[in-house]
Order: sequence, then structure tokens, then C-alpha cells
Amino acid sequence: MEPLVYVPADDSRFGAVVIVLDHKRGAVAVSGDGLPPTGIRRASGTPLESQVSIGTRDPSGLP
Repeated sequence: MEPLVYVPADDSRFGAVVIVLDHKRGAVAVSGDGLPPTGIRRASGTPLESQVSIGTRDPSGLP
């Protein structure tokens, strides 16, 4: 699956915000004119799960 690049969201504080979701790598990146680029990615070997509630993963699985 190719990474998804969402249409930039126009934020009143940060300007255009771009979100890129890469299912294959398990990564999401956020960037924009008014904020530093940042991203997170799934730790190597972490099993894929379709439904994970925010804040419920074991923190030791974070890189």
C-alpha cells in the first residue's frame, strides 16, 4: 500500500498542515509551514492490530 498524503488542513494557528500515513512502515508524519516536522513509527517487530485504543499499548513497545 502506498503512503497516504492527506489534503493539507488549513489551521488558523499553524497554517497548512500536511499528514502522511505510511501503513507499510507503520509511520505517520506531520509537517507544515508553522510547525516543525515530526513523526512516529511502529517499533520493529510490533504486531499489526487494526483497532488499538489510544494509550493502551505497553510503553515498552515504543522505540
